[in-house]
Amino acid sequence: GCILPRVPAISLRTGTVLLLTRKINWCSMHKNCDQPRPITEIWLAKAPSYKGPYEIVGDQPVTNTSSAEDPGIWRDHRGNFHAIFHGPGHAWSADGLTWSYLPDTAGSDKSGQGGCYNGTLKHKNGSVEVLHDAERPKVWVNASTGLPELLFYSSGGSDQPTATDGAETSLV
Repeated sequence: GCILPRVPAISLRTGTVLLLTRKINWCSMHKNCDQPRPITEIWLAKAPSYKGPYEIVGDQPVTNTSSAEDPGIWRDHRGNFHAIFHGPGHAWSADGLTWSYLPDTAGSDKSGQGGCYNGTLKHKNGSVEVLHDAERPKVWVNASTGLPELLFYSSGGSDQPTATDGAETSLV
């Protein structure tokens, strides 16, 4: 596999850094594996500081047997860790090291049928646009309350993968 450098990270009070990173399974991508795995998986890595060295934690990906990418990670007001993915799904952890994961087959896609987030956009005039994809989800946490308040993601709109003019739309 290959570890890619898209690294949503959290720095702990001790200076330790936890990050989620995507690993591509090339044999699955090219269909030449004895035991195929998801094409992309999300793994936890940690380091004593942001400078590294980083090491993979555990022997299983955070996303279990589901294909996911573009992790967005945050810590809630109770100290629990959360992550959402373009994939889709939601993972959570009390200590940042041991994660539970729920694949979200009803969520962040063009169905708009719930899940941890979905690909619908309600405009000021009340009309609703169904987006074909919701890429790179990120959550903004209010520093005063510790509560997640905003979801950001990027989409090509209804002309996936990008709009006909080549522009991406970032949504709040």
